[in-house]
Amino acid sequence: MLAPTEDKKRLRKQLLEQRTLAAEHYRLDACARQSLLALFRQFLIEHSANTPPSPCSGYLPIRNEIDPRALMKELRLHHETELLLPVVVGAHEPLVFRAFDGDEATLQNGAFATRHPPESAQEDSPAFMLVPLLGFDRRCRRLGYGGGFYDRTLESLANKGLYPLTLGIAFEAQRTDDLPSEPHDMPLDAVLSETTLYKRE
Repeated sequence: MLAPTEDKKRLRKQLLEQRTLAAEHYRLDACARQSLLALFRQFLIEHSANTPPSPCSGYLPIRNEIDPRALMKELRLHHETELLLPVVVGAHEPLVFRAFDGDEATLQNGAFATRHPPESAQEDSPAFMLVPLLGFDRRCRRLGYGGGFYDRTLESLANKGLYPLTLGIAFEAQRTDDLPSEPHDMPLDAVLSETTLYKRE
């Protein structure tokens, strides 16, 4: 049997290929985009009585990640939720989060092809997080790119007594039945795909 890190390396290659194909179909499928938004609204009702925790950290998609901007717009316009975007400040550091008003023209280029608000934007800790991922399973365990940024961030927040609601966003094609896990891997509260809302038991 492969060690978890070797399993993850193999899975990352496979899931990147699956996500690329899924992204191509998703861009052409308006029904799938509407389904994602409808399931997101269901999540908000079930987990927060339709009053999402604020502020919420979102993200801008890279490498064919599913696009959460419609969900972020829903939060900002219909729930008056304050939005944050993550900032990579160091290779082995937790993420920090800066206020985002929805205007992408004001963003700066960051590490790993990310974009983030400038240093002048106010920093805050999220109470709700939309989390990108590469793979997930039904138990809402998450596989990222291997940098450990979200695991470190969740651990850092927990050390401060902060436990944000975490929702992974992914294509259904990114689900795997047997995701390898290590002690430092932090499960999510739920994962949302374009077809299904998965909740951690």
